Amino acid sequence: MSIKQAVISDAGISSRFLPIVKTIPKSFLPIGNKPIIHYLVEECAEAGVEKVIIVAREETKTFFDDYFHNSCDELEELLKNMNKLNRFKSVKNVFDLPKVQVITQDLDLPYGTAAPVISARSYLTEEEPFLFLHADDLVIADNKDCKVLVDEYEENSDYAGYMITEEISLERVHLYGMVKTKGQNKDQLDRIVEKPTQKDTPSLLASYGRFLYKYKIFEYLDIDRLGKDNELWNVDALTAMAQEYPVKVVKNKGTWVTTGDPLNYFKAQILFSRTKKKYSEILDKPS
Repeated sequence: MSIKQAVISDAGISSRFLPIVKTIPKSFLPIGNKPIIHYLVEECAEAGVEKVIIVAREETKTFFDDYFHNSCDELEELLKNMNKLNRFKSVKNVFDLPKVQVITQDLDLPYGTAAPVISARSYLTEEEPFLFLHADDLVIADNKDCKVLVDEYEENSDYAGYMITEEISLERVHLYGMVKTKGQNKDQLDRIVEKPTQKDTPSLLASYGRFLYKYKIFEYLDIDRLGKDNELWNVDALTAMAQEYPVKVVKNKGTWVTTGDPLNYFKAQILFSRTKKKYSEILDKPS
């Protein structure tokens, strides 16, 4: 059974990007000539997803609707009159992406990374598995994480959930959810420790925003299960599920970079540029 649906969370305030995010959502910051959110929907498409649900804030919803649904007929006509119609191909590519449905996060839910998943529940096909992505996390790879997760699921669908990890340096463990594994092959989730100290981290495997869930996850997304900083954490539900059902821990095959702050966004720009010959040649050219 293939995975046909995905949820992308982009309902945060992104205050580290003020003042720009007072006008546009952070996931509309560009990487090359496309916004971050475009790359995530593309990643879903590469994995065979047919429907993507983007969870946004009420005040940012129109940006997503306009980008993914506005046919821009006037722009196409203008470019035609300017004899530059070839430039409109990139716009048409947007409409070749999977169906995108934009919803708003339920304001009655506690703050946290689990709230977007709960908000999307009624829009998902019941009892079918789905991908869950954080809009902060960009993957640079030929074989991106969503496809890696789907391949794992199709190879062995016995797990209740699947999650991507990347090994990081000890100096960075306080920034992320760190994974303790179990099982003979150390590839099953035991628990996730959110932002531990170097002394308390269970490993160097960091969890980030790429998951594949069976519908069973909703049995563990309890609005009363508040975790660190009194927030509703997605990984807390995942950890609870892992105590009763096996959850597969999968190491990524590419490069993960968070775009959640200006410094890492700049890093993402550089890493992306190095994958494109016309940009990398400029970066590597001596001044």
